[in-house]
Amino acid sequence: MTKQTINLGVAPNGAGGDDRRSAWLKAVANFDELYAQLGGNILPAALPVAKGGTGGTTPALARTSLGLGSAATATVGIADGNVLAKGAFGLGGSSRYVTTNPDSSPLGGGFHYYGDQTGGASAANNRFGIRFGFGTGLSQGFELLNDPWTTRYYLRSSSSNPGAPWYTPVEIYTTGNTTRAADGTLKAI
Repeated sequence: MTKQTINLGVAPNGAGGDDRRSAWLKAVANFDELYAQLGGNILPAALPVAKGGTGGTTPALARTSLGLGSAATATVGIADGNVLAKGAFGLGGSSRYVTTNPDSSPLGGGFHYYGDQTGGASAANNRFGIRFGFGTGLSQGFELLNDPWTTRYYLRSSSSNPGAPWYTPVEIYTTGNTTRAADGTLKAI
């Protein structure tokens, strides 16, 4: 129902306004409607989500009622247990540029661009990569590389010895670096 407004009449004595009984009937009707909307004769401890509230009397109960889950309170970062921010490990943002020697740098996992900026079509100079690292200092793992000046792709891995160099990349053959001969065999370009 629409709010029932009590007519106070003309000051100073309320001439022409609602009498006491009429005023209280309107007030009670207004309160009854509010209570009915909130669930009955007893007000809830927390306003329900369906009625525009949070559904909880504490932040934890409110997050549960709103279906927010644990990410609503998790710390943002790249440490264990954190929620990744946009751009972490190059996901959803620019890849990290690394100027150190990627063969000896414990880059961790993620998307990287690194090299010595000498240019040229060489997987040893400049490359984009996806590194999957594990172990102490993330010195173990494997990596998919792309030479940005060609259509060549490489795969390499590291040994299980911390600090050991990465193995020489092996080239992955694709339609960008092979041709198919008449007999159906692939030939390197």
